[in-house]
Amino acid sequence: MRTLLQPEKRMGPHERAEKSRGSLVNAPQNPANSLVVVIRVAFRPGIDPFAEIDNVIQRVGHCWFGKIGKPISPMRMIATEDSASFAVLTMPTPGPTGGLSKAAVRTSRTYEILDASSSRPADGAYPAYYESSLRQMRTWLKLQPSCCLLSLDELRVLTSGRSALDTLVRCSSAHLFCSAESRA
Repeated sequence: MRTLLQPEKRMGPHERAEKSRGSLVNAPQNPANSLVVVIRVAFRPGIDPFAEIDNVIQRVGHCWFGKIGKPISPMRMIATEDSASFAVLTMPTPGPTGGLSKAAVRTSRTYEILDASSSRPADGAYPAYYESSLRQMRTWLKLQPSCCLLSLDELRVLTSGRSALDTLVRCSSAHLFCSAESRA
């Protein structure tokens, strides 16, 4: 049986073992029983949102990701004893001239969701480039790197059963609720 999980090379085991206090996720990372929210990240020339998020995580151990647009209920993000919650942040891959590539070519990162809120985080642990759009952010997800890498083509949208990658190409939704799929 083939699994969709692959260890990410950017984080060592000692880093993964260190959890933030007050984590909502106390369960083992088992994507088969987990909620995965796929979120489109806006392309901003000259800004690498993944590097910005990772810099905040390096500095304070977590990063609050601010989502603009339709809010996500924080209660929907809470993990249970048997499951974890993941966020797969994705954006079109910038081409060599700085423009966007074809819609199906995407850069994605998998994070574990530690907490969720509709209020701006008091600790200020979010990327500095957010300052100009803080009032527009209606959902905040407290993230830390995941030891799992979830593939967009093996995530299934809960409402349709279609692949998340295919759905991202065909619709304009800012986020999708998905489940992980394993194939034999």
